[in-house]
Amino acid sequence: MLDIVNAASFMAHGYCLLWNPWLVSLHAIADLFIFLAYAAIPAGILLFLRRRPDIRLNYLPILFAAFILLCGLTHLFGLVTLWYPVYELQGIVKALTALVSVTTALVVFLLIPKLAALPSPAQLQESNDRLEAEIAAHRETLAELGKARQELEARVAERTAELEEANQRLEVLTREVVHRSKNLMTVVQSLASQTAASSSDKTEFLSKLSGRLSSLAAALDAVARGEREEVELSALIESQLEHYRAAFGERIRIDGPSLRIRPEAAQQIGLAVHELATNAVKYGALSKADGKVTVSWRVEEAGTEGAAKDGPAVQLHWCEEVARGKAPNRQGEAVSTSATAADSRAEAGFGTKLLEFAVPQTLRAKMRRELGANGFSYALSIPLAELRPRTAQEDEKDVTRAFPLAAAS
Repeated sequence: MLDIVNAASFMAHGYCLLWNPWLVSLHAIADLFIFLAYAAIPAGILLFLRRRPDIRLNYLPILFAAFILLCGLTHLFGLVTLWYPVYELQGIVKALTALVSVTTALVVFLLIPKLAALPSPAQLQESNDRLEAEIAAHRETLAELGKARQELEARVAERTAELEEANQRLEVLTREVVHRSKNLMTVVQSLASQTAASSSDKTEFLSKLSGRLSSLAAALDAVARGEREEVELSALIESQLEHYRAAFGERIRIDGPSLRIRPEAAQQIGLAVHELATNAVKYGALSKADGKVTVSWRVEEAGTEGAAKDGPAVQLHWCEEVARGKAPNRQGEAVSTSATAADSRAEAGFGTKLLEFAVPQTLRAKMRRELGANGFSYALSIPLAELRPRTAQEDEKDVTRAFPLAAAS
């Protein structure tokens, strides 16, 4: 060991340079700066490794740092040997440098396939561009999903509001059905009671009641067939006269504009048309071969003749026409007009009460009934407001008053 550090038997490298100042200085400065540079490079590598602990194959930078540092030490000892001939230590450092250099070279050659497989900067940039495009697409998809979610939530809220509104309407309709059913039962009970009071036997009672209930059912059917709660007046009258028109054809004429009326008004008008048609077949124009019936209606505006003072009115007119002086009585015999007036239309039965009192009172209408030389006419002047929709509760009082039970009448 002492031999290694003993430099007495060797000459300093400066003798080889003849101690030429500029030459010695050149070698000394060059080796010094090479050593400093080689020492700085490993320091930079180690600093980089500390900041990037995720680097794989981190032994390779350490190996390079050791190789470069040892190369720097060889130049440092080259500087020292200019004045101190420590060639043994310089040789040991060179041997270590050679060993590390060879090891580094072998490792580098073994890693060439892996290093070659690493993507180039252009490939990395292309991959980054693709990733950015995918990220943008994902963001767009997320934005669309968010928008779709908002639209779905809005639809759900709208649908929920519609369902709540529908439930409210259903509750209202349920209450309306209860009240309308009550009103209808009042009418049916009164029809049965009053028909029984005006019938002489069971057969007549069943016949009259069946006809009136059929008329009421036809009116309700016309309401049910309508697209809305109201019923078309022409459809209502057609339903009441359908089987009569099948028998008498063009002898029955219906004429009037389109007009929609509420269900309760349809019931009353249907009952009136049924009674008028039944009487026409039994005692009136349809009991004669040349008799004709015309059912017409029109709307009179406020201020015109026949209209209500506070609004327009509907003029509903039933007109029967026969040959002059041949107006038949209830038995179908040819009698004078005055006799017919005294006999065939003067029965104070339920049909008369219905036409003269119940229907006009329920609809708040003015009734006009005439028997002339050429036949019979019946007219109702109904305020248009009475035909418009209203609640069943509002109708209940009028129905109860116009159709009292037999016990109360």
